[in-house]
Order: sequence, then C-alpha cells, then structure tokens
Amino acid sequence: MIYDFLKDFHRRTEIVAIVDFITTRVSRKIKLREYDIDGAEAINLVMLVLCFIMEKSLVEEVCTKNDVAGFIRRLDVDYIKKNIPDEEYLNVADFLIKDCLQNSGVPHYFRTFNFETKKEEKINVKLIDDKRVAIGNESVYSYYMTPQGYKFMFNTLEIEDALKVSIEQFKLSLSIKKRNFNAARNN
Repeated sequence: MIYDFLKDFHRRTEIVAIVDFITTRVSRKIKLREYDIDGAEAINLVMLVLCFIMEKSLVEEVCTKNDVAGFIRRLDVDYIKKNIPDEEYLNVADFLIKDCLQNSGVPHYFRTFNFETKKEEKINVKLIDDKRVAIGNESVYSYYMTPQGYKFMFNTLEIEDALKVSIEQFKLSLSIKKRNFNAARNN
C-alpha cells in the first residue's frame, strides 16, 4: 500500500456515513418545519431521541413510540418551547423513528473505498432496530440501539470521557510514534 495512513480509511468513514445519513435524512425534511423546527433543531431532536432510545436500551427497558412521544413532549414543554399540539407528539415521534432513523424501511448505504482491497465498499447505516413486544393485551414495537448505533453514540461522548486522554496527549503520542520529535517537544 502506498499510503499507510489510509489502511483503515473505510473503517474511519463509518462515522462520516452516519453523520451523512442523519443530516440528509433530517435537515431536508419539511415535515418538522410545520412545527417551526429548522434543520439544526431537527438534527438536535434526532440526537435527543437517539439518547433516549440508548438510555432505554442500556437498561433493557421497552421503548415504544408512545414513550418517545412522551419524551419529545417533555422536551418541548420544558426546553424546546415549540408548543407542538399534544395530539401531534405521536406523529412527530413516528416521523423521527420511521422516516428519519429507519429510513422508511429502506436500507441506507454510504460508499467508501477500502485501500487494502482496492475496492469500493458500502457501509450500511442502521442506528436503531425494532422488535415486537407484548404490553398487556397489545403487541407493539419496541425500539433499541444496534451495535452501530451504540458505537456512534459512544463516540459522541462516552469514549472520550472514559479514556480521559486529551486530544493534545493523543496527538503527542502519534507524533512520537511517527518519530516527529520536534512536534512532541513543542507539545
């Protein structure tokens, strides 16, 4: 391979694929504009819903569309202040889950290049999944994080916190590894 730093490029782009998926699925949707939610607010709302689903998944609790709607309602009343009508929270939750996060049931692929195999690869983005669960006499969908969803969410905060390594320390370590002692000394 001509460039060693491109060895795992296809793995590096998985996060880019997820960000691309979220931004293209959410910011271009006009549905949320009906509630005066702009593109950046919509992306934040999707991330908040992902945090909620992750929290439920971590403690292995059922997470229904009604649960997500209740969470969005609490966010709206306490923080977001968009005054979404009560009867619309279920529609907003349905839209965020099905249309945005589950891509209306259509697999989403991001194309990248694997420099080791010298071939294009497709990264399938699937952050959440669902399963049927019984609640009383009803059978409803419960949403949970996929391994890829956990990886993405953990990379947004938890991994950095767990490692307790600053970017500067990490940069210093890589500079030494690449035998760039001037950069290491300057840090």
